[in-house]
Amino acid sequence: MSDGLVVDVGATSIKWQSFRNELPVGPARRRRTPRPCTPIDLLEILEERVRSRHAESLAVGFPGDVVEGVIFDPANLARVDGPGSTTSTDVLAQWDRFPLEAELHRRLQIPVVVVNDARAAALGCDVAQGRHLILTLGTGLGVAMVIDGVVQKIDDVGGTSFGSSTFDEHVGERARAANERRWLADVVVVIQQLRETFATTTIHLAGGNARRISGQEFAWLGLPVVVERENPALRGLNRLRLSRP
Repeated sequence: MSDGLVVDVGATSIKWQSFRNELPVGPARRRRTPRPCTPIDLLEILEERVRSRHAESLAVGFPGDVVEGVIFDPANLARVDGPGSTTSTDVLAQWDRFPLEAELHRRLQIPVVVVNDARAAALGCDVAQGRHLILTLGTGLGVAMVIDGVVQKIDDVGGTSFGSSTFDEHVGERARAANERRWLADVVVVIQQLRETFATTTIHLAGGNARRISGQEFAWLGLPVVVERENPALRGLNRLRLSRP
């Protein structure tokens, strides 16, 4: 039997679940993410969760730019109070090229994999055929592209300019909390733009705020919009964990 822990790190909360092979062991749990969150903060949280559950492997979804387990940009984790707030230059510097995957393996001595959280969500969706765009709606916006089951390498979208601000600020949690009707309208506009940018045939909406959307708002697009009601990131992380030797 393969017992493992999967952890979806968000700028607002950290969610985790234990798995035995392909089956979850108990419900997913969560705790608030430190603001800002330093590498040491996250390492201590993950180490405590792994040791308390006697996990034999670990898969982590990280809300920023990750290349082969190394963090190049922590995105909103370096902000003092989430998207739109001031970035801590000290925390940003601590995360720059931080080898999170290697450091977790050194501390825990178990197999570890760390990937971008949008990629984790993509791996948890049904994306075997066609061009699939996965958008995670949470504290900010995560984007992943999958073509015929293969996750593509794309630039991070959330922090890039969208009008007078960024994608994160337009469709992130702060915007939704301030005006949900306006937020939904902006989600529609963002989906329309990204659909054209990535020439997708199917769009998946995941993340904590996906549950606030019915999918009917997008009937006019003329392509499937799948609202993922469960947490596909945890499912995708477990699939990734099991695929590693």
